[in-house]
Amino acid sequence: MPTPDTLRLIYLRTCRETETDLAAHFPPAYPPFKGWASNLVFSRDALRLALAYTERDVTTLALFDARTGALIAKQPLDVRPRLMDFSADGSSLAVYGSPVAETRGMAQPDPPSALLLDAVTLEVQWRTPLPAILDGTWCRESCAQLNEDTRMVYWSPAVMFDPLRNRLHILHADEDRLTTIDLQARRASTLKISAAQTWFERLLALTADVAEANVAKVGNGQPAE
Repeated sequence: MPTPDTLRLIYLRTCRETETDLAAHFPPAYPPFKGWASNLVFSRDALRLALAYTERDVTTLALFDARTGALIAKQPLDVRPRLMDFSADGSSLAVYGSPVAETRGMAQPDPPSALLLDAVTLEVQWRTPLPAILDGTWCRESCAQLNEDTRMVYWSPAVMFDPLRNRLHILHADEDRLTTIDLQARRASTLKISAAQTWFERLLALTADVAEANVAKVGNGQPAE
């Protein structure tokens, strides 16, 4: 469904309203069809508003002044964001998303990516692809003609953002693994998730050592008992 043409901001303390003409900033890329607004997030100080605007396979990230509604910056994205959030100090914007597949909803899209953007210019400062993470919906079997034999897959990992440490945490949908992207240090790591050990098991692990066994043989070559 197309989005309305107006972005309306209401200040709850004063009930003052500010309107921004979205149509002036996002003319339809595929006339007469309009796009839609998906992700929308405020900075911690509520002074800026980041908005993802999508038109079919074209996604644009826009940054607005939340006090005046004025457009600050605009940047095309080659992924469709599923999560966006500002860091605690408001200096950067984290984005997690996947590119649009060649045949949307049928072909498997390329792996998702994590991006670090400047929160003023929206310039991409760093990005890392995440090939180990399955994310999206696509057809797996009997795709030539949709019928009762068609089999679709739907992978939706859980994604959380830690604004204080500027880290993305992604819980894999297909296996017990947790991937953490440290946007400040610009590195990613993956850990296997397993059941927690008891205190006794942890104690045994700390005191465990390598043991060797020697077997003596008797004259007929058989091990001695």
